[in-house]
Amino acid sequence: MGNGRDGQTTSLGYSAPVIAREFTRLNGAETEQESAAIAAEVPVALVYNGRPHVVMMCTPADLEDFAFGFTITEDIAPAREIARVDVVKYGKGIEVQVEVSAASAEKLASRGRALVGRTGCGLCGVEAIDDAVREPHVVRSELCVARESLFNASEALGTRQPFNNETNAIHAAAWADRDGGLRVVREDVGRHNAVDKVIGALTRGGIDGSA
Repeated sequence: MGNGRDGQTTSLGYSAPVIAREFTRLNGAETEQESAAIAAEVPVALVYNGRPHVVMMCTPADLEDFAFGFTITEDIAPAREIARVDVVKYGKGIEVQVEVSAASAEKLASRGRALVGRTGCGLCGVEAIDDAVREPHVVRSELCVARESLFNASEALGTRQPFNNETNAIHAAAWADRDGGLRVVREDVGRHNAVDKVIGALTRGGIDGSA
């Protein structure tokens, strides 16, 4: 994983994304003991330059990608200012320690923070209305995607979801080429988390998503 410097990451064995649980099945007058695979959902605390920002409920996989993606999509810091990401098992959850530039950390501190983000939350780590309705960045592109490419990508996504294939309870997001070929797929119990993981994976891999 690298030593955690110069934009690299380190991690210390967090829990499995899919876990087995015993349960009792009631079938008429009969009772049976069985087991099933379920989706793990753990609290993940994002800490910027030593300051706690938000706790998200996540699937414990690809958390380095999640840290990069969340930092970028929440406009906390651009990718070039993410100097270090450490993923550390912490009590009953996971702490993701992100080091960004002093200027970005100061800007984040001035925005305030909410400490808990549930799986389905739409606006996490936001206290002020102005932060919730920030003007989005303008995207200009001449990329043209055929209808068939969209269908191809959608149909292929299920084959690239090992966690969901076990549990039938985990969302996925993907980045595909213009022909619909899936290049990056990430899974999470939260849809927005899965999208952040894809964006983080592209960023960490130096992949230009505009294509």
